[in-house]
Amino acid sequence: MHRLELYNDSGQDMARMAEALKRVRKERREAKDTKAMAEPVLHWVQQNEKVLKGLEQLLGEVRKAEKGTENRHYIEKTTVLSSILEEGNKDGE
Repeated sequence: MHRLELYNDSGQDMARMAEALKRVRKERREAKDTKAMAEPVLHWVQQNEKVLKGLEQLLGEVRKAEKGTENRHYIEKTTVLSSILEEGNKDGE
């Protein structure tokens, strides 16, 4: 802004600087808006550290339980089912 104000640049250079300034100011505004929206979350996190740690532990337990359900398969502990199935095959022949 000072460059536009104090120097005697050509009209074309001034137009390019003005476009760049517009873009930078827009990006700055967006960053300030994002910061304003994130601040309440940051304050909550700082005030609720124990709750956050509890949620992290809960997430770990849930993931552990999910992992325990993967690749689940059935292991026969008796021969009852296989003998029933064999009898059914003999009757159906």
